[in-house]
Amino acid sequence: MNVSAGITKVLAKGVGVAGIGAALYDAHQYGKIQAKTYGKNQMANSACDAYIDSKTLNSTSTIDSKLQQVRLDAEMKGGLFGGIRNGFAQVKGYIAGAFTSLAENIVPLALSAATLVTKGKVSNILGAVTAVYGGVRAATTAFGIGKNNYLNK
Repeated sequence: MNVSAGITKVLAKGVGVAGIGAALYDAHQYGKIQAKTYGKNQMANSACDAYIDSKTLNSTSTIDSKLQQVRLDAEMKGGLFGGIRNGFAQVKGYIAGAFTSLAENIVPLALSAATLVTKGKVSNILGAVTAVYGGVRAATTAFGIGKNNYLNK
């Protein structure tokens, strides 16, 4: 094995690792954002439901009316939605956000994984394609190169 073949192998595998790392990092960050958003939305929806339920009465029972008021008071103080219930809502939001991000980044993720799994020239070619894809995406996103300017049409 000559030196240049070893260097291209290391570069290709490095590009594969960097691509997977970038996709997983993006998924984690978007998952954290969605966890907070989903948890807050669930808390707001639950408080709204408690308020509406406290203003309507489905039966003539005074016990039901008092229980609805207790629920409303607990919701407004944050006691009913805190802890475990909010944790489950945030976990659900994180999972949804992370998988959404992974689905949006399926092309670089697949190219990076294929670069790591394959060997020889195929791995080098896939590494080069992954690097070009990442470079074009970075140029488009960061610098606006190749993007349509919708304001000037």
